[in-house]
Amino acid sequence: MLWARVFVAVGGIPILLLVAYLGSVWLLGVVAIISFLGLREYHHLLRRLGLKPPVLIGYLGTLGILLAVYWQREFSTYLPFLLLWVFLGGFLLRFPRYSLADIGATFLGCLYIPGSLAHLFLLRAGQSGSFGLLLYTFLLTWVSDTAAYFIGRGLGSRKLCPVLSPGKTWEGAWGAGVVTVAVGVLLGIYLFSLGGWRALVLSFLITLAAQVGDLIESGMKRLAQVKDSSHLLPGHGGILDRFDSLFLVAPVVYYFWKWLA
Repeated sequence: MLWARVFVAVGGIPILLLVAYLGSVWLLGVVAIISFLGLREYHHLLRRLGLKPPVLIGYLGTLGILLAVYWQREFSTYLPFLLLWVFLGGFLLRFPRYSLADIGATFLGCLYIPGSLAHLFLLRAGQSGSFGLLLYTFLLTWVSDTAAYFIGRGLGSRKLCPVLSPGKTWEGAWGAGVVTVAVGVLLGIYLFSLGGWRALVLSFLITLAAQVGDLIESGMKRLAQVKDSSHLLPGHGGILDRFDSLFLVAPVVYYFWKWLA
C-alpha cells in the first residue's frame, strides 16, 4: 500500500541521513543491524530452496567483515579469502551436516549483504570518503527507486524482464535512468562539487546498479517462490526488498570514486 511505503520512508530516511552524518560507531551499528536482519531473510530464502545455511558461521562472517572494514578503512583483498577459509573450516568440522551448496550459498550471502553494505563506511570515512559522497549515494539510489516505481506504475506497459520480476517495465527503467541522471548532474554540479562529467557518469552508474540490484533480489524471491523477503517493513517488504539497490550501488560508487582519486 502506498500510504505504508510513504510512512516507512518518512520515518526511516531522516534516521539514515542522521546516522550518515554522524558516521563512526553510529553508522557501524545501523549497518550491522541491517546486515544481520538482511542475512536472516536471506537464510529464510535458502531454506525455501531446500538448503541448510550454517547460520552461526554466516553471522560470525558478517560481524568479521563489518569490523574489519570499519577498522581498516578499506576492503582488503585478503578479506574474502579469509572468509572463505572460515566457511570451508566449518564445512570440515561439521561434515557431513552441511553440503557444499549450503556453504557456498551462505558464503555468497556474506559477500552480498554485509560485504556490500560495508562499503558505506568507506564512502563516509575511507580513502577520499566524505559525508557528501555518502549522501549523494543515498539520494540518487532513492531517486532511482522512486522514479522506477511511479513511472512504471503510471506509464509502464512493456515488461522489462517478466521471468525475474513481472512488475518491472521498460518505461519505468528508462524513466528512472533519465530522472536519476538529471537529478544527479544538477546535485553533483551545484551542491556536491563533483564536476559535470563525473556527476553524469556516476549518476548513470548508480541508476544502472540500482536497477540491476533490484532484479537480482527479485530473481532470488522468484526462485524461493515468495513475494517479499519478509514483512518487516510495511509497504516495502523486508530488508532485502528495501536495500537491494544499495547492495550494488555502494561498491560501484566507492570503486568509481577511488579510481578517480
